Amino acid sequence: MLFVSTRQRFQHGDPEWDTYIAWIELRHLREVRTLDAALNKYVDQCGSIHCEPSEVDSVLEMLPRPSSEREYYLVGRSIESEARSVRSPDTRRCSGRRLRAAAERQIVGQTGVRLG
Repeated sequence: MLFVSTRQRFQHGDPEWDTYIAWIELRHLREVRTLDAALNKYVDQCGSIHCEPSEVDSVLEMLPRPSSEREYYLVGRSIESEARSVRSPDTRRCSGRRLRAAAERQIVGQTGVRLG
């Protein structure tokens, strides 16, 4: 299961940027893109739409289009559905390596990214 939304970039110079960067202690960063809507806010409060990979193109038509360089499409994969699919049949538990691989397959895309 995927979720798709239109987000705003959180970057150097934004309100609360200095406080956030001091808290995470990564002063070299100039931009953060994350699934966390507290940092990368939804454009027009659109929220996320859940869909299958084959439905991404039609979902993008329902969302606000990015209207500036500060806005982008975000496409993510539910890690809960991924974690269920990587269980070992004999132990019914995820190995660290498989769970890490599932997390690495999370997708964060921008305009023009085609999934599936």
